[in-house]
Amino acid sequence: MKLPTLIKDKAIWLKEFDHWVTPYLEEIRDSEIFHKTITNIKEAIDLLGKVNKEFTVKDSESVDYIVEALIQGLLKKTSEERYTLVKSFCDLLFLMTGKSDNNFKCQFPIYLKEIKKVNSYPTFRGKKYTEVNDIPRVIKSENIALLIVQLEDAKDKNIEGSLDTLVLNRSITFTEKRLIQHYFEYILNQEIYLRSLKIFGSKYFELKKYGTEDDLLTPMVIAYVRGSASASGGHQPESILRDHMNSWGLKANEDYNKNDVKPIVTTSISDKKTRAYDFILPYNVKNWDNQIYIQSQFYAGDSGSVSHKNIDQTTASRTAVLKMNPSAKFVEYVDGGGYYGSLNGDLKKLLYMGNTENFFQVRSFPVKLRQMLQAIGFLTPLELVHALSICDFDLVKAKKNLINEGYDLDEINRVIKGVENNIIETSVDNKVNINCGFYKLSRRYFLLDCFACFGKNINVTSKGNILVPGYGEFYGAKASEILKQIQSKGGSYYDDWQNTPQLLAEDLEFLNEKEWVIVT
Repeated sequence: MKLPTLIKDKAIWLKEFDHWVTPYLEEIRDSEIFHKTITNIKEAIDLLGKVNKEFTVKDSESVDYIVEALIQGLLKKTSEERYTLVKSFCDLLFLMTGKSDNNFKCQFPIYLKEIKKVNSYPTFRGKKYTEVNDIPRVIKSENIALLIVQLEDAKDKNIEGSLDTLVLNRSITFTEKRLIQHYFEYILNQEIYLRSLKIFGSKYFELKKYGTEDDLLTPMVIAYVRGSASASGGHQPESILRDHMNSWGLKANEDYNKNDVKPIVTTSISDKKTRAYDFILPYNVKNWDNQIYIQSQFYAGDSGSVSHKNIDQTTASRTAVLKMNPSAKFVEYVDGGGYYGSLNGDLKKLLYMGNTENFFQVRSFPVKLRQMLQAIGFLTPLELVHALSICDFDLVKAKKNLINEGYDLDEINRVIKGVENNIIETSVDNKVNINCGFYKLSRRYFLLDCFACFGKNINVTSKGNILVPGYGEFYGAKASEILKQIQSKGGSYYDDWQNTPQLLAEDLEFLNEKEWVIVT
């Protein structure tokens, strides 16, 4: 059952955006980077507490104790664990001082050269340890961590060796300890930082007795990882969409691309930067020119400079694509509180571009993106299962149904071949068995489609309606009205709802929990 053609009125698009906006996708404290950082910092502070007796000994906050704690922590660890541990100690000290790796990476080499008068730097050429006269101009915390890992690994290999290798190990240990000492000393280069570390450490271990140490760490770590969490969170909408396309039966790197695709830039526009496309649909299916090119932008807050830059690059990207594929359609995947508020002007610029085919949001892609794919004749396994379910699971009848809806026979056969023995299994007399889990999900999507296919523009004050996006500011219908409409068209889905009314309630609850519909 094909979805109706989407509204093309761009003024209505903006109203639709406001109705279906997702202000943010997750709290920083729920993000992966927050959990990793707080876990790693706790490991570092716990190791430090072991050597300075939980900050109770004299000068417990001194750099010597910190270096010793790290050196002990590196013993009997894998390379990956060693890397994480060094980064954890760096995070702890950056957290205490408010410094950032971004600035520190340029300052530390100058400190080594001009203040400490260091004239050599450890390195590895191939697998051989050596020291060079040139100190790198940029030294990130990850460079320090990788170098420490290499030094520790080199010592491990030389444990049982000749006198020369034992002497080499002593030299490596000296160099390693000196590097860590210099790095930590420069981060904690003021007395106030050492005092802050002692106060923090003492309070941490006091709270740890009651299991409440996270109450101390959480606000500090949130502030510390805010920028990184926002940057990594920018890819979450794409992950959400990929997960759902997988649930439709689409295949990565065949039906859609797993990684961003940057258009080939011709010499005429080579002086302009272009943005990569987050999705090209279909991606690697033979003989498809009528493709949809999608760029994703989610702003929970005001990232004005980034947003403006992306808009400037959009025109150049589209120009590059059109030179390769004149029939390309450009769609924006946009959402977030930023686009609702301070960046609303940028949203308007994107949507009002002459070749913007349409847009969708985190909550609206189940209707809008699927309709766009239907419009170019691209069949998903989800749509195939819909046809089978309303045609008594008869493959011949389902094919005829899909041909009547405008799908090409070769396209139908391509999809059938791709899902056989996975989503569907053909039995005798062209009857098809459908994977139970996929069938259940398809029924819920079918119910969503019914509100789009049989709905109408409704009065805003009307209550008890299920609204769907893409067809006007207030568009939908009551569940009871939809059931009357699909009595003769719902096939096995209607039978499910009629025989077990609880299923209809569960399917509606699913759509509501996913926020793919709005209940008035």
